Amino acid sequence: MLKDLLSLGKVLLKSRRPSPAPHSSPARPLVIMGNGPSLRSFLSEDPALYAGCDLMGVNFAAITPEFFSVRPNLYILADPHFFKKDNSDPKVADLWKNLTEADWDITLFLPTNSPKWITDNLNSGSNRLHVCTYNLTRVE
Repeated sequence: MLKDLLSLGKVLLKSRRPSPAPHSSPARPLVIMGNGPSLRSFLSEDPALYAGCDLMGVNFAAITPEFFSVRPNLYILADPHFFKKDNSDPKVADLWKNLTEADWDITLFLPTNSPKWITDNLNSGSNRLHVCTYNLTRVE
């Protein structure tokens, strides 16, 4: 009971107002793209499996060769590793580069507590990238 109350207090104190979610049809299935061998085998099977679906990329899916051929319309990042100002990880740099160079509309979901420099950089780049925020408050 105490743990529940502490979690509720944490949600109330740490949560910020998220931006409105994009309008989507509840009838459209969602395919979440990870990366690695399982993604490659899924995509090579039959493109009809994901035709007519919303596609969501996660983590480093944007640095896979399939990113530009599959063209996910949704993308989500949560790991703080992606939001470090002086990040020396070349994969993170490639991720941001590929997201901003996409020539199709992508709704990018970022935590509400993402650093302001992230959204400033995104807003000054691609006009095809639409940022939507969500609360990332852990509840136990």
